Amino acid sequence: MPLQNRSLATDFGKDLSQRNTKVFAGIDSLVEYYSKAGSNYQLLLFPEGTDKCPKATERSMKFAEKNNLIHYDYLLHPRTTGFAYILQKMKKVDYVEYVYDVTVAYNDAIVQSEVDLVTLGLCPKQVHFDIRKFSVKDLPETDSELDELDTLPNAQIFEMTPLARLLQIFIILVWVVLTICWMYFFFSYNYQGMVALVTIGFFVGAQYFYGGVEMIITEQAFKQWQVIEKEDKKNN
Repeated sequence: MPLQNRSLATDFGKDLSQRNTKVFAGIDSLVEYYSKAGSNYQLLLFPEGTDKCPKATERSMKFAEKNNLIHYDYLLHPRTTGFAYILQKMKKVDYVEYVYDVTVAYNDAIVQSEVDLVTLGLCPKQVHFDIRKFSVKDLPETDSELDELDTLPNAQIFEMTPLARLLQIFIILVWVVLTICWMYFFFSYNYQGMVALVTIGFFVGAQYFYGGVEMIITEQAFKQWQVIEKEDKKNN
């Protein structure tokens, strides 16, 4: 998707491949925002950073050789810097209870992209999820220990119930219908091109001037909280 990062931004997404102080400062603001909001939330991290294509596999092998690590045949070496930083920040604000380690495995065909799905007809017959739950109290304290977090095969087994399968089919149908509707509206109305340009301009401007839409949201929220705190102090 050309605007994939824009969709991630509206859902508070961050690209952790950009390892600079600005990105980590943004992470600090987002975690503080979540903790001050007071509602339950979930953060989804992709530690591998990409799919297991030949180029990514080659980079993973070089990384393993450089750091004296074993080479994985079916996985890429995870990027642990972002995970360790976020977890330490969440522990600091005391707003995290559990960490879930999720590994997805395909037993036959691997769909590298949507092109493979359409042109080659590739589709895995089975998808396996290895899910492990850690209490934050049981996790290591230091960043180096978090980087070497052990991986024992103690996942919980989930059965695909008929209701869950019907729900999956329903979700697929909804997305197919919505995609067809979006394409119809985009090509049927004269002003859709202008709307697309305005939308792109908004996201590009938000990224350039503020660091992303999520930074605008958090900044406004912090300003409102500061006003509320000042009023509370006056009343007390």
